Amino acid sequence: MTIENLIIELGVSSQPFLLSYKRYKSRATTGFCTSLWEKLDRYHLPLQLGKEVISPPRQHDQWLMTSFELAGYSLDDCKVLNMVRLHQQVLFDSDIYNADGNTINPKYLTPHNAEEKWSTLRFGRQRPPPSAFQLWREALGHLSPGGRRRQKLGDFIHHTHVIWQWRYDPLREIIYHTTQHGVVQYTKHNSVRRARHSTYILGGNTTADISGTHICSINDSTSDSIILKSHTKFTPQRTTFHHFREILEHGVNNAAEARSFFISQNILMAEQFDAIAWKTVHRTLSGLPKMFQLFACKQVFGVSAVLGNLAKQKAFAHLGNHCPSCTTCKETTAHLLLCREEGRMKCVAQQLRLVRDWLHSSGTNPDLAE
Repeated sequence: MTIENLIIELGVSSQPFLLSYKRYKSRATTGFCTSLWEKLDRYHLPLQLGKEVISPPRQHDQWLMTSFELAGYSLDDCKVLNMVRLHQQVLFDSDIYNADGNTINPKYLTPHNAEEKWSTLRFGRQRPPPSAFQLWREALGHLSPGGRRRQKLGDFIHHTHVIWQWRYDPLREIIYHTTQHGVVQYTKHNSVRRARHSTYILGGNTTADISGTHICSINDSTSDSIILKSHTKFTPQRTTFHHFREILEHGVNNAAEARSFFISQNILMAEQFDAIAWKTVHRTLSGLPKMFQLFACKQVFGVSAVLGNLAKQKAFAHLGNHCPSCTTCKETTAHLLLCREEGRMKCVAQQLRLVRDWLHSSGTNPDLAE
């Protein structure tokens, strides 16, 4: 178990080691972090994380389980509510509300479909009984008497883990829906009849940049038309990746947003992003040993043990940063693949022959093997 997993399971603070172990231990899975937490609590040793891994994304926001405790729900009830919360992939008050930050999103009132992904985080599997959902709906209703939150949520101040599939461009009056197959747009329907909410008509697939658009909530009307309920500006902090797996997951779960981000940061060109089979790469690497994942991560981020990097360290400075084969170019990850020195090219050719022989011996289609 990682610290992030512990934070998600407890659902009350981004500083889990400052919480009472006795009070919250029943919510956590046994593991190293849980054992560390127990010992810190036993000997009254405060351990504060230097960086908050997860923070409430909106103004006037807080952890949902904290809201339930403040509303007077007992520890036993909170244990049941926490099980439903994990099943619904929720952390904060803002997760369950529409874009207006005032009314509850109805999809969170019914059980989450395991095949759907509502969050970029991993919540694990839960199987709450129907009675748990009855308590869940009652608790959410208590937080929003009369259907509205006591204090409306403010602007976004941090990145959110919630996957907002609907986005709105207020300047062009276009709604975008991100699906597994790409982005679909809906254009405003100009009606002679006055209505409280505008209707938008399905306009087909698009490759438009949606990185600067608002998040929005909609009412489904028909398969070809929707009604815009509310929208709000969405300006999260710049996405930071700490592991290669996070890059892959961002590409898989937020294809349109990731595409715009990668292009704006000059990480990949549009053609390069579209050429990557993100789901296939993610599925493949996720099933490989951790050390190979680490190797791939180092190659992508350019921090592998090549002389161009090692020479920066005092212990290896005497080796220099030039390729030992051609002795003319700086040895980088890219240079390892492009070096034209005769001996290295012969070595690469030999390795390719071995791979080709293995493909043929394994019964691979000859066209693919060649």
